[in-house]
Amino acid sequence: MPVGDPWSDSQVDEAVETLIAVYGDQAIQRLIDITQAEIRETGQCDIPHDAIVARITSRLSEIRP
Repeated sequence: MPVGDPWSDSQVDEAVETLIAVYGDQAIQRLIDITQAEIRETGQCDIPHDAIVARITSRLSEIRP
């Protein structure tokens, strides 16, 4: 069941770029950490994890072929 409003493509893109800029190759692990923390704190999470992971993977493969 959705928690909040769905994320727009631009919000997902912004999250991806921010995670990569700040955490580089560790971006996916940090997303997992953030998601788990939100679930622990609130019992739910509306972060579109799969979409963000897919885009991070794609972006990192472009950066580091």
